[in-house]
Amino acid sequence: DEDGSVARDLQTLCELELIEIDTGEAEPAYIFRHEITRDVAYGLLTHSQRRPLHRAVAEWYERSSGMPELERNSALLAHHWRMAHEPQRARPYLEQAAERALRGGAFLEAAQLYAMLSAETSQQPDDGMKLAQWERGEAAARYFLGELEMARVLLERAVGRLDRPVPKGRLAVAAGLLRAVAKQLAHLLYPRRYHNRRSTEKGSLDQAVDSYKILTQINYLTGQTGGELIYLVLAGLNVGEEAGASPELARELANLAGVVGLIKLRSLADSYAARAVRLAEREGHSEALAYVWNLHSLLEAQRADWQAAITDNDRGLELFGEVGDYNLEAELWQTRSALFICRGDFSGAEVCWTRTRELAARNTNPQVESWSLLDEVQTELARDHIAAAGRALEAALAIETSETDGHAQIEKHYSTAGTRLGEGRRDEAMVSADHVIEMVARETPTGFHWADFAAGATEVYIDLLGSATTDSERAQLERRARRACRVLRPIASRFAGIRSRRWLLIARLEWERGRSTRALRAWRRADAAARQLGGDYDLARAKLELIRQGLAGAERERLLADAIATFEQLGATRELRRAQSL
Repeated sequence: DEDGSVARDLQTLCELELIEIDTGEAEPAYIFRHEITRDVAYGLLTHSQRRPLHRAVAEWYERSSGMPELERNSALLAHHWRMAHEPQRARPYLEQAAERALRGGAFLEAAQLYAMLSAETSQQPDDGMKLAQWERGEAAARYFLGELEMARVLLERAVGRLDRPVPKGRLAVAAGLLRAVAKQLAHLLYPRRYHNRRSTEKGSLDQAVDSYKILTQINYLTGQTGGELIYLVLAGLNVGEEAGASPELARELANLAGVVGLIKLRSLADSYAARAVRLAEREGHSEALAYVWNLHSLLEAQRADWQAAITDNDRGLELFGEVGDYNLEAELWQTRSALFICRGDFSGAEVCWTRTRELAARNTNPQVESWSLLDEVQTELARDHIAAAGRALEAALAIETSETDGHAQIEKHYSTAGTRLGEGRRDEAMVSADHVIEMVARETPTGFHWADFAAGATEVYIDLLGSATTDSERAQLERRARRACRVLRPIASRFAGIRSRRWLLIARLEWERGRSTRALRAWRRADAAARQLGGDYDLARAKLELIRQGLAGAERERLLADAIATFEQLGATRELRRAQSL
């Protein structure tokens, strides 16, 4: 610009108020005052005119920026190289931008960037491993957006590229499960022969293990069959052990500990859990260790050892000074909230679901926001704050969640049943309880919180039965309550946390049916189960029911005082008021 024409043109554009000086830049720079002006000017350029301009901008950024700045501007550089029609130079920046978006909780942006990478590379058969990596990245973003079915499709596609196709149908799953069990037994018997034997393929196999892990989480949340869940965990573990030690393998060991715990092989579950902790610590990977402790807490929750579960959860949360992964932190706080609620500690629960919601807002994660609101509903119902529970429920129901998100669907039905019962909307309460019982009757659940939902839905039937006004209504509710108590039997066998509550519900049902002797036996069993498991909330409720049945004298006064003190400590206002009314 020897004659100064560019400077004069820029001055003229400033005078016309089309552009203005950008005072935030060290060097002279100009910006359009309106986006419409910018878009019109850009639209006037032909494609052949645009390409060298985009190339020039990208090259200028690369020349004038250091590595940290290049990383921050990776999405912008990817855009310019793509518009310059140089996809090979755009690809590393696209990858970097997608990883940053996923890590930072910008899930929609991450999903779009990974999909862009996959679309541009799908025609290159020699890049199957990269394609699987991007499919896995998009799937992780879709998972956090609550788009579980799309995430499942992408992950199964990635697993097919990296390891083997995921079996479909009962027979195929059964056959795959038998092979996976046989292989894991061989790994246990002959570890030197199988461990690390495919270490030369470690890069792709570690990706496969991570894909299996997310598929397992989706299976857990959607309430799929136990056979599918066990297959996915075993397949991932077998591949991980053959690839060699890694953070991914530590996570799969934790997953298997939880699954083995479901089939009540306690010593084997503890063995896998201990291996997971040792490996994560040896790898020095804080994120993997936090994940392992979260799964460890779920294993303790299956056994209703709530204090041990919360302690394990504490260990995971303590790592977040090092990790900084807000997605995993949200999962840990969500787990903690469920632990407090199932334990009956509603004072402790509020801190947890409040923090969960803060992280959900930070990451724009509607799925986690919905879960936190539903936990608020259950807390407010326990406090006998029906109006507050109703507001939280409406906010949760307004968040659209996928039909395949079984966790969200069953918790919405359960929370609706309790809230409508409190509001006196009896028919709606019964229909919502029906949905919960149907979901758990189809397949014994794999999540401890589902067990709590099933017990809560059964209690809704019995509460409605106790205030029924006609013989036909009583008969209808009694049939539902009897069936629900039968459905609870295998669930209570798997999840210790509802064993006392199940007997309490049976006792109340027998009392409503006029069978006082059977009711007393069931109340005694509820009391014994609560004492065995150390469940303060369930024990206090069992005491309360024994008192309501007609217990008198000094024992009555002692049990009532104990129950009132427990309910006050736990913030269980609804039960406290029932106790005080006696």
